[in-house]
Amino acid sequence: MNKRIKTLFIRPNAINDHQLSAMDHFAIEASKSGKYEIYFRGSRPTKTENLNIKYLGNYPVRKTPVSALNYFLSAISVASQCKNIGPDLVHIKYHRAARFLAQLIRWKVPKAKIVLDIRTLHTTQKIYEKMKQSVIKTSRLFDYIFALNQDILDEYTDSSVPASLLPLGYDPAVFFLPDKPLKRKKLSTLKCIYYGSMNRQRTLEVLIFGLLYALEQGALVEASFFGGGDDKSRLESLVPEKYANCITFHKSIPAEQLTSFMHQSHVGLAYVPVNNLFDPNLPLKTIEMAATGIPILATGTRGNSLIIRQNINGRLVDDNAKAIGKELLNIYKTGFSLRGETVNLKEYQWAALTETYLLPVYKKLVKE
Repeated sequence: MNKRIKTLFIRPNAINDHQLSAMDHFAIEASKSGKYEIYFRGSRPTKTENLNIKYLGNYPVRKTPVSALNYFLSAISVASQCKNIGPDLVHIKYHRAARFLAQLIRWKVPKAKIVLDIRTLHTTQKIYEKMKQSVIKTSRLFDYIFALNQDILDEYTDSSVPASLLPLGYDPAVFFLPDKPLKRKKLSTLKCIYYGSMNRQRTLEVLIFGLLYALEQGALVEASFFGGGDDKSRLESLVPEKYANCITFHKSIPAEQLTSFMHQSHVGLAYVPVNNLFDPNLPLKTIEMAATGIPILATGTRGNSLIIRQNINGRLVDDNAKAIGKELLNIYKTGFSLRGETVNLKEYQWAALTETYLLPVYKKLVKE
């Protein structure tokens, strides 16, 4: 029997521990292959008790405020565990201490192959160059780099280090078509759903003002927002009292409940700002909404355009409140002309992404 490859995933604690992150899904799918002995350092999501994964404790580097000591102690703890485990592969999600952590692991386990996984880099133009140089220096310490989109690979990594994409996906056991599709013609009320981060950089006020435009023009709209973030209170304050029952805000809920809400809604709102930070990303919410069959109203980012087929499973609009509001008003007045047909999303399922993008790289690194 071939020896299983010891693989350690390291992810800073998740903001919503009940939700599985991309790294959680990739660890789960790798464990299912039977060729990998999976270890995981990071907060343990709910409903993962029966998985064949050895969880090694939290990796708390997202505390506010984040201190240098906090990063240092977390990295020291992980490096000590690496020495005891002796992993063949270490897969690290990018964070501010990734460079220091890689150096420690190299010292403790010289033979281990170390992979850097770069998701969306939250930055602004003001600090772009400084952060860019920092990430490039960090990337040089790794044997391989995965990135969420091509822009990250082109601008934030050293070209001398082998690299490839590792896209987002969805779980077909959670996001699926309803047994009885919701009738979407002759609407008395247009029910919409948005979910995800509500941080200031996501400029969700544009979506709020678009909804308010449609309401002011006479559309009966009910929009439910699910999630949390540093901008949530401000966004709530933008809604006039007379529309407080039309635009409502809720806490984050498990994915299974989101699917149920989508099955009961007429439109999924996949608002993503059209800017350099978000434009190239394929949003997780867009994939998940499409998998449930709900028609999607989305901004025309490059990422959204990969999933949305105009007038088939959704509509793409400009990133401004009036364009969003006019489209919502049009949908309300004319009945739902979108067919809500699903596109073939099998390639975006976590199992398929793992087989296509992740495991071939692992095999090459450990020279199976």
